[in-house]
Amino acid sequence: HTCRKAQPYRYPAPPNPRQPAKTKLSYKDQRELDSLPQRIETLEAEQAALTAAMSNADFFRQPSADIQAAQQTLARLTADLDAAYQRWAQLER
Repeated sequence: HTCRKAQPYRYPAPPNPRQPAKTKLSYKDQRELDSLPQRIETLEAEQAALTAAMSNADFFRQPSADIQAAQQTLARLTADLDAAYQRWAQLER
């Protein structure tokens, strides 16, 4: 009868959460990704300036066509900003 040494218990390794493999961006996509922070910053600055102008009480003393144009510009800036953030999220995946 032979004695065996007791082997220490080995705990199983924790499962690795599988992360999708990050694909390399094309040159064009990488350039776009590099330029997005500056574009977002510019859009945010334009949006803030227009919002500040619109919050002035004298703003609504303008002709209604000017007010509508400013509101349309603000809507376009907001849409462009949302699109830029979405594109940034797409490219960083």
